[in-house]
Amino acid sequence: MSETAPIIELPDIIQSLQNKRWLGTLEVVSGTSRRCFLFFREGLVQHRKMDHSQVILGRALYELGLIDEADYVMTLVDHERTGRRLGEVLVELGLVDRDSIQKALHFQAREDIFDLFTWKNLDVRFHPGDPPLPAVFAPEDTELRLNISGMSILMEAARRADEWELVRSVIPHEHDVLAPPPGGLPEGLVDRRVALLIDGYRSAYEIAKQSPLNTIEALRALADLVKAGHLTILEPAELAKVGVEAERDEDYEKALHVYELAADRGLEHLDLYRRIALAYHRLGRNKEALDRWIAVADRCARLDRRDLAISALRDALELAPEDLELRRRLARLLIECGLERDAAIEYRTLVATAEGLGLKPDALTPLLQELLELAPTDKPALERLAQLHLAEDDMIQAMGRLDDLASVLLDEERPDEAVAVYYRILDIDSENLDAHLRLAQTLAKMGSTDDAVREYRRLADTLYRSGLIANSINWSFLIQVYESIVELEPSSTPAWEWLAKAYVENEQLDLAVSRYEGMARSLEPAQGEAPPPEMLQPLRRIVELTPDRLDVRRRLAETHLALNQTERAVRTLRELAERALAQAQPADAREAYEDALAVAPFDMDSRRGLAAMAERAGNVDEAQLGWKLIGAMCLRAGLYEDAARDLRRAVQLRQDDAEALYDLARAEDQRSAFRSAAAIYARYAELMLAQGNQGLAREALERARALEPSHSQANQLLARLGT
Repeated sequence: MSETAPIIELPDIIQSLQNKRWLGTLEVVSGTSRRCFLFFREGLVQHRKMDHSQVILGRALYELGLIDEADYVMTLVDHERTGRRLGEVLVELGLVDRDSIQKALHFQAREDIFDLFTWKNLDVRFHPGDPPLPAVFAPEDTELRLNISGMSILMEAARRADEWELVRSVIPHEHDVLAPPPGGLPEGLVDRRVALLIDGYRSAYEIAKQSPLNTIEALRALADLVKAGHLTILEPAELAKVGVEAERDEDYEKALHVYELAADRGLEHLDLYRRIALAYHRLGRNKEALDRWIAVADRCARLDRRDLAISALRDALELAPEDLELRRRLARLLIECGLERDAAIEYRTLVATAEGLGLKPDALTPLLQELLELAPTDKPALERLAQLHLAEDDMIQAMGRLDDLASVLLDEERPDEAVAVYYRILDIDSENLDAHLRLAQTLAKMGSTDDAVREYRRLADTLYRSGLIANSINWSFLIQVYESIVELEPSSTPAWEWLAKAYVENEQLDLAVSRYEGMARSLEPAQGEAPPPEMLQPLRRIVELTPDRLDVRRRLAETHLALNQTERAVRTLRELAERALAQAQPADAREAYEDALAVAPFDMDSRRGLAAMAERAGNVDEAQLGWKLIGAMCLRAGLYEDAARDLRRAVQLRQDDAEALYDLARAEDQRSAFRSAAAIYARYAELMLAQGNQGLAREALERARALEPSHSQANQLLARLGT
């Protein structure tokens, strides 16, 4: 069983143990893990055991005057060389006897006990009972009986405390370094052996512990010299130089002490703080080193020395490689310095570390997102982030990251891998329009035309099936899809037709016409074969949209002819001629009429067109002949109305053409325009009389009188002929 005294002061505990004459072991532990055990019997300290005695045995003998300095040095050398106990060496060499050893051990024990009163942050436990704790005290540790009363300990401790206060009033800190004057100390001011230790490197306490004098006596002597101005305490900057020297000597403990003292005394220098952190690191005190490196980074950042802050954080991460927030801080600092590539490396390490620590997806996701902000083409990060989104059922984000991954692969000219990624996206969402489109585009670039067209068609089907086609944005998207189809597969007539109709609906007529032309090309027959009837539709639509396209009209006519649709071909040629005339292209018009007549010689409209052209061109004879022939043909065909109209134009052009007059009279007669017919017969009769052909004149006049008995001219002429 043990008792603890967390708040009672050590002197009170010792006094209580003496007054109550307790039996047992007092365990004293300092905050720096120094440990001492005191065994009490009848209120007296009989034995003590300390991890590391503050006074080695040789030093105790030396301070007691039982050996001289040369003997002391010799024993130290032997101990360091052989590892034998100093007491054994001294006795073997005949330098001391057993009694002297006992005195030195007693002195050593007392000094260790008195040193307890300088410890800080104590944890005190009492373990009652006898014998002394076997786990602590070895048989040789109990050979020496101290029999020191608690009161004598307290009195001596109080005396020393007073002396310590006097020393500290002059030499405030145990690591204060003392420097002699330039010419050295005058003789006789202090023991020569002490004076030799004052070198501007050792601290006052180091000098005291290494001197032949009692520690407190040596310190008091040094304090007197400082007070008298014979010695000076180094300023913070000079302390830092001592630390650098200690580092060179690999005495990192001393370097740390003087660096921290210099910092406490107000020396503000980034290198100083770095050296403090490094000293902790080299001493293996990683927790303190880590804290110092972080503090250095903070201080460097405040002073806008980001380069040094980065270095400090890197050093800190050597000690705490799994500290995610620390690495994140380093990465962000690298970004601020424009070192995005280095920051990305840190983020990759950060992600890997987080994965190793088993962080949940919601913690990993922001890390990967931050990495991708720096390195958008990081394929492993894109892949892992997509996996995390899938695990969280966030399909939209997952597909987005996979799409980014596919784009990176395409940029790296790795289309096969990109295609595989697009298929993964479609496994997640079979109606993903962008994935279908990009997959089709990629397949097309790879030369996989059939696969590409298949994907484009699936995409178009998806748009129609989903009803998204009603959206104007998707309408444009669908147009793009069909454009891609016809680019890859020019023979895709339905795609051409769909595009043409879509452009008509969007009032993009030029594009519509070009797509109808593509549709027509897709239907072109092989050499020597007749065109399919479906070829007529795109040609008609082009004519409707661009009436002035004579070439398309001719192509339409030729297609009708190839399909044995003569009547339609002729009509198309006539329309071609009329459009050519409207465009003032008579040669094209004539060619079209003549082509129509070559197919259908009795096409009166084509003949009329040619006659009208001749008339407009001032070719009266040609025009008159044309109209006359047309009229005659119509007359023979029983088309009396047409015959009368055409013959009238012929007669208007040449009034003395008896043949035309006679046919015109007949046409009027046949269409029951008797009065007109009688008048024309009379005119014809006059021409015949003028030519001396009384027989034909008589026949015409008689027909005129038969049609209109009261026709005065006919009656008069007949009277002249003696009828």
